[in-house]
Amino acid sequence: MKDLHPIFTKFKKEFPGIHAKNEALGREIHEASGPLPDKTRWLLKIAISAASQHMIASKLTSRKERKQG
Repeated sequence: MKDLHPIFTKFKKEFPGIHAKNEALGREIHEASGPLPDKTRWLLKIAISAASQHMIASKLTSRKERKQG
């Protein structure tokens, strides 16, 4: 899958070990997140990103949802 933002591509190249651990953590959280449906989890991620003013994160999360949903 193509990266959604150039900053993320640069991060992956500069810090491959951290990226791998971050991906593993994301999978663990997603798979063991409890009874919430996927759609609800994605909406919460967008809300948390926007509320903490991480606009790149909220934009990337919403794009990812559109591509998957």
